Amino acid sequence: MRVERDLECATRDGCVLRADRYRPEGDRELPTLLLRTPYDRRRGHYSVYAHPAWYARQGFNVVVQDVRGRFASDGEFAPFLQEGPDGYDAVEWAARLPGASGAVAMYGQSYTGYAQLAAAAERPPHLVAIAPAVTSPDPYRWLYEGGALRLAFAATWAAVLGVGEATRRGDAAAAAALAAALAAPEAWLRPGRPAELEPVARAVPWYRDWVTRQDPADPYWEARDLTARLASIEVPVLLVGGWYDIFLDGTLAAFEVLRQRDPVGAPTELLLGPWAHAPWGDVVGDVDVGPATGPRSVSVDREQVDFLRRAAGTAPADADAPPVRYCVMFDRQSRRTSANWPPAAAAARLHLRSDGLANTATGDGRLSLTPPGPEPPDVYAYDPLMPVRTIGGHAAAHPDLAPLGAADQRPRQQSPEVLVYTGDPVADRVVIAGEVELELFLASTGTSADVAARLSVVRTSGEAINVADGIARVRTGLSGTAARDQPLRVLVSLRASAFALAPGERLRLDLTGGAFPHFDSNPQASAGDTGSAAPPTPHTHLVFHTEAAPSALTVAVLEGTVPTGRDTAHNRL
Repeated sequence: MRVERDLECATRDGCVLRADRYRPEGDRELPTLLLRTPYDRRRGHYSVYAHPAWYARQGFNVVVQDVRGRFASDGEFAPFLQEGPDGYDAVEWAARLPGASGAVAMYGQSYTGYAQLAAAAERPPHLVAIAPAVTSPDPYRWLYEGGALRLAFAATWAAVLGVGEATRRGDAAAAAALAAALAAPEAWLRPGRPAELEPVARAVPWYRDWVTRQDPADPYWEARDLTARLASIEVPVLLVGGWYDIFLDGTLAAFEVLRQRDPVGAPTELLLGPWAHAPWGDVVGDVDVGPATGPRSVSVDREQVDFLRRAAGTAPADADAPPVRYCVMFDRQSRRTSANWPPAAAAARLHLRSDGLANTATGDGRLSLTPPGPEPPDVYAYDPLMPVRTIGGHAAAHPDLAPLGAADQRPRQQSPEVLVYTGDPVADRVVIAGEVELELFLASTGTSADVAARLSVVRTSGEAINVADGIARVRTGLSGTAARDQPLRVLVSLRASAFALAPGERLRLDLTGGAFPHFDSNPQASAGDTGSAAPPTPHTHLVFHTEAAPSALTVAVLEGTVPTGRDTAHNRL
C-alpha cells in the first residue's frame, strides 16, 4: 500500500483543495473512489466506514479530500453552497491522477453524502457512480422536522464545525470554549433558552441562519436544496438509510425522485438497515435489534464495494437483482428485497380509544381496529420548561445529551404528561414494513403546540422498544370552548420502519407535547406584537377520539394479522 499525502487540486476559481490517496502497490491503472469530507481527510471517515486502506485493497485508488475551507484545504467553508462546482472539479482532477483508469466513483455518509449528490448533479464526465449514505438532499430537512428545530443536532454539529473554524482563524479562546461546551452540552442546551446559542453563534455565523429561518420556502433553503436537481443525475446511485437515522425521510425522498430516471442507464438502489446515523450495526442504542436467529444484518462496506465494482465495470452487472434491500428488525428472516419502497402491504388503521384516562402506560388507552364511539377526550398538560425528555429515537447529537436508537420507553411512559395507547397481543408473528402515520384531533389552551408521537413494540417481558417516531408543530388557532367544538386535525409522520412482532407482543403508541432535546421546546404561545419571543407557558391539550374526530395510527402490515383490539363500555362525556 502506498499513501500519498497533501495532493493539490486547483478548482476553477483557483482555490487549492488538498487530499490523501491510498493506492495498492503496482502500476496497474485502477478506478478511483473519491470521498470529500469536512471532518479531516486524515481520519478517512473510518469511524463509520472501513479504513480507506481496506477499500484500496478491494481494487481502487482511494482519494480522501478536505472540502473547501476545512483542515488542509484553502478557502472559506460555506455549508452546502460550494460542493457542486468543487465536487465536479475534484472528480475530473482525480480522474487524471497517475495510476487512475479515468473512472471515478464517490462514497461517504452525512455531509459527504450531500457532497456526492451536489457533485453528481453537475454531471462531471468521469463520474461513474455515487453511494450517498444516511443523508438528505434538502438541508432544511437536516435542521427541521414537522416544523420543529432539531435542536440537539443543529447545536452540537455547529459546535463541532465551529472548533475547526475558530482554530483556522487563530481564535484559540473560541475553539476552547466550543470544546468545553461539547464536553458538557447539558449546561447550555436547556429548555426555555433561545436557540441562537452562544458561543456557537459567535464561532459559526451561519448557525444563526439555521435556527432563525424556519420557513422551508425561504430562499436561503431553496438555494441549497438539491431535490429538484436529482433527476438530472446520470450515474448509478446506491442510497443507504437507517431506521433510526435522523435523515431517513430525506433519503427516501431522494429515492422517490431518483427511481423515476431511466432504470437501465442510471439504476437506483436502496439499502435500508437497523442503524442510527453512525456507527452502523445491530446494536442501536441499548438494544440488539437484529434477528434472534439466522444471519446478522448487512455489512455496508461490502454491499457498497459490490455496487461500486459493478458501476466501475470491474464486476458483472446483475440486472435481475431487486433494487431495494432492507432489514426487518427483530426478525429471524431479517433480509428482504423489494422492487420498490415501500413494499406492497395492507394498511391497518388502529384507532386511539380510551375511557378518558390514557395517561401513562397503566391508563386505559388502547389501539383498536374498531372505530370509536362517543368517548371522552384524553387530557394532558405540558410545560415547555419541564419537558418530558426523549429516550432513544432518531437523532444525531452528543450521546449523553440525546441518546439515540432503540431504548426501553417505560420510564417516559410513567409520566402523566404522556398519553399511551396499547394494542392487544398478537397471536402469531406479524411483520410491519412501510410508512407509519398518525392522524390526530387536537385542542389546546395555547396558540401553538407540538405533537411528539412514538411507536413501540411491547415485548412479553414488558419492555417497550421504540421503532418509529415523529413530531409536528402546529398553530392551534383556537382555544377554550371553540377548540373543544372544532378540534384541529393534525398529521404526524412517524417516518418509515420495518420490524416484526413475536407472538404475545403488542404495539404501543405514546404521545406528548415535545421531544426535548432532540427538538427545541415549543413555548406553546405566539410571539407578542413587538415580535419578541414568547415566554414558555404551560398549557393543557386534549386528544379526541370520536366518530367525528377519529384519531388513528396507520401501519403497513406485510405479514400476519393485527388483533382487533379490546372493546369495553365507555363513559359518556
